[in-house]
Amino acid sequence: MELPPEYWRERAERVRKTADFVDEKTRETLLRMAGDYEARARRAKDHLEPVT
Repeated sequence: MELPPEYWRERAERVRKTADFVDEKTRETLLRMAGDYEARARRAKDHLEPVT
């Protein structure tokens, strides 16, 4: 089952908010994860759009 782009964007936003409350090394990791979630959102969006 494919998850919608909104799922991944919301997940990225939650991770970014969490990154505000942790040490620098953990923050870097969380921000990298958020970027990965955004990339998944883009792929999910591309997957949903019809090919013309």
